[in-house]
Amino acid sequence: MTFEDLRRQFETMKDLVREAARRLKEEERIADLRTLEKQGVVLCDKALKAEAQTARALQPFMAELIAELDSYAEQLADFQETNPPKK
Repeated sequence: MTFEDLRRQFETMKDLVREAARRLKEEERIADLRTLEKQGVVLCDKALKAEAQTARALQPFMAELIAELDSYAEQLADFQETNPPKK
């Protein structure tokens, strides 16, 4: 895979996480964090297996994706704390 292919995948993945955060905030719809994290791990693994120069160039995109996932995880934890499951 080329740098550009992977960069686009990182941008798409960040968009998915941002959309999950928006839906949680606006519609109280929960996206599965584990699935998002697994997809992020697979993508980061692809980047790390790329040529060394490409992998280095993708590090900022990996960091941005991880930050987006962390932010969504915090938002989800806050939501679940204030909206416990109904019995």
